[in-house]
Parts: sequence; C-alpha cells; structure tokens
Amino acid sequence: MSESVVILDYANPRPDRPANSRLIVEILADGVRVTDPPGPSHGTLGIRSGWVMLSLSFVVALALVVSGKLREEAKSIVSPIGIGLIGFAVISAGKKAARQPLVIEARDGVLTLCPRSGFRNRYTWRYRRVRKFYITMPSSDLLTGRLLCHLQIHSTLGGSTVLLTNHPVEECRWVADLLQREVNRADEFPSAPKISPHVRV
Repeated sequence: MSESVVILDYANPRPDRPANSRLIVEILADGVRVTDPPGPSHGTLGIRSGWVMLSLSFVVALALVVSGKLREEAKSIVSPIGIGLIGFAVISAGKKAARQPLVIEARDGVLTLCPRSGFRNRYTWRYRRVRKFYITMPSSDLLTGRLLCHLQIHSTLGGSTVLLTNHPVEECRWVADLLQREVNRADEFPSAPKISPHVRV
C-alpha cells in the first residue's frame, strides 16, 4: 500500500510549527511519523556520564597510589580499570546515538518509538494504553544556555518512557499535540486531549 505523505520541514512548514525546529514530521494517510535527525546534541548525556566515570577511575587510581595500597595489593587496581572501561563503553554508546535518528510513529492504533540507543530496538503502545503525554520541567543546557525539556509518554499500565530529550518546550508541546491528535482521531480510543505540560509558556 503506497503512502500519501506530506512532509513538514523547513521548506514546507505549518503555522503551529516552532521556529528553527529540526524535526521532520510526515503526515501519513493512516497516522503521523516524527523523525529527530542525528545531531551533535544527541548522546551528550552518555558522553558526559562516560567522562565522569573516566575521571572517577583516575581519582580512584591516584588515591590507591597515594595511600600505598597499590603496592600492598596489586588486585586493587582492578576497580579503577573496571570503572574506566565502563566509562569508555558509555562514551562509545553516546557517540553511536549521536549518529542515529530517533523515530516516533502513531499509526494503525499503535504508537511506536524507535530509539537511538542499541539497548532496545523499539517500544510500542496500543492507543488505549496511552494515558497522557507529559512535558518535564525545563532546565538550562550547560553548553548553550537554552531551556530544554523532555517529552514523556505515561502508560495506563504504569511507568513512563521518554520520547524526546533535550528539546525546547514549544517543540515538545507541538509533537505532543500531533501525537495526541492522532490518538484522539482513531476510533479505538476517542477522547479529549490529555497533554500535561509541567510548565506553562
């Protein structure tokens, strides 16, 4: 079945699209697809966490040398080496995430998230399991100073999953509105919009 696609991007914006948004939105005959393209800002959490672990391994190794425990027991070096190796692995995962797109689809009664990380291929929710979309409290980015937040989905089965990370509030609102409209449009789960931002802008 061929798709009737309307792509919303820089060349084909819509009135409610936030300015300077990098997200690619495809309006399909049976739903909507949101793609967050690769970029240097993605994977920063993993990279920063990895560097923290590497720094910690260095501090632990230095403490062992200064205290003299390294001379007494050579096995004590295993701990900082292990922390350092985990740090390298986390940095590698963060760099890999920065090279991959993130895709969110709401089609045929199913909401699907294909994350950047390689730990899990995809997450899926039936529309009836979608309780609400939630926008977290924004925080200032250390590098750019911009106020960024996360867009989460809360399931009726309990728990929440992050759909978008480190995006402006208005962009998270826009994506949440697009997804909620699609969920509400489906006959399987007709309801009023339930977007629940933590803050008002």
